[in-house]
Amino acid sequence: MANLKADAFDVDTTLLDGCGQWANLGDWRDAGSYDEACIALARRVGEAAALAPPMSVLDVACGYGGSVRLWVNAFGVSVVDAVDLRPACITALREASPPGLRHVFTAHVSETLELPATVRYDAVVSVDAAYHFASALDLGRLARRCLCPGGRLAYTTLIWGNPDAARPNWWCKLFLQTALIPQAAVMTPGALGAALADLGFSEMQISYLDDEVLSGFARYVTQLSSKLSLAHRLRPAWWKIWLTAQACRQLRAWGLRYALVRGVLGAQ
Repeated sequence: MANLKADAFDVDTTLLDGCGQWANLGDWRDAGSYDEACIALARRVGEAAALAPPMSVLDVACGYGGSVRLWVNAFGVSVVDAVDLRPACITALREASPPGLRHVFTAHVSETLELPATVRYDAVVSVDAAYHFASALDLGRLARRCLCPGGRLAYTTLIWGNPDAARPNWWCKLFLQTALIPQAAVMTPGALGAALADLGFSEMQISYLDDEVLSGFARYVTQLSSKLSLAHRLRPAWWKIWLTAQACRQLRAWGLRYALVRGVLGAQ
């Protein structure tokens, strides 16, 4: 995954009526727009990490900075360091330099992220990106290395609903490959919980958000598509979005679930 072109992960969210600061599947329980849904999903991650003043946060796969602003403005964290693979995201963040942003790192989480030896965070968070990492444990390993004792890890990802689902059929394998999701990035909840425990995490919680996220995004794209012209719907950028929405409808049948994962790092 580290060798992929960074722009392979880009989605033109302006086609979803977004402002350009957000790019995730969203939590659609009460959202009336794409940006509202993206903020709601990020807020759930922030709440799972119990973000509060005056915490320091590492935001992994931060995108164009919507989440960085949310951690500071809505949760009152003091310092945010941000990581992303995409040069456009890094440039946008550095130029905007939102309050609270300290460092911006260009790196893939699967690689060794060079952090100052003395830097420790109260929380490591990632919104709707962990299933693109080379391994389901990449984020946990990074968090173990840079969290303070008692620090919190919170992120959303895809997991297998049961052990049998972890043997995907041909169509599911094709989806994973097309969506840039390594099979090693998806584990069963039991295996993921045990592996994170081995890394030193406790108080593990895995919550399912299938209806709010997967079904919600699929419904929104379908509704939006019905309002678009044929020329608009034939654009490659829209096809990428539309195919993602169709896959969201199918994931449960393939045994994949959308999950919010939380853990607390013990003393090392």
